[in-house]
Amino acid sequence: MRMGFSKRILLGTLMLATAAAIIGVQKARSPAERQLEAQPSPWFSIEQGRIEYHLSSSQGEWHSSQDNQDKVVMLYFWATWCQPCKKMILLLNSLWLKYRESGLVFTAISLDTESQPLQNFIESNHLKFPCPMVPPELMTANQSIKGIPTLYLVSRKNVIFRKYQGLRNSQELEDDVRKLLRLEDGKKVNAEGSGK
Repeated sequence: MRMGFSKRILLGTLMLATAAAIIGVQKARSPAERQLEAQPSPWFSIEQGRIEYHLSSSQGEWHSSQDNQDKVVMLYFWATWCQPCKKMILLLNSLWLKYRESGLVFTAISLDTESQPLQNFIESNHLKFPCPMVPPELMTANQSIKGIPTLYLVSRKNVIFRKYQGLRNSQELEDDVRKLLRLEDGKKVNAEGSGK
């Protein structure tokens, strides 16, 4: 079927008008609206023994599991209104300070719904690790976290090594961290088990 000259002109005019309308709508949005659209959405997923996340801290910085390639990660779910959580986060902070030069990363994901109590706790305890907040709707959608405090110890290959629920003693945690970092008497251990 051949299209007549006038039909082609009409079709071309319609296509140009549609394109102009789309461009006009995009230009009509404010710069703030365009910036909001460019912002990534927060998310996290715990599936098949792996953890993936992309979350914003109370300071507006984004933290992602992709930032921790080839690192041992302590991923901690907590809130400032949870007393056992606050005790454990200080224990985990000490552990992180001791082993961060060996490749230990600590991210504490807050379930607080307001940023001010979180910011106050971070400042009063001089915490230096990332503390992103997870939106409540993400917690509702992800049933892997049944209660807090919950800690995931994640290997360098982003595989969950162990999940801890509730308050734990520091020796148990340190032993597991040392296993994943392959430390023996403060030395890195190679694959054969001998110190370097």
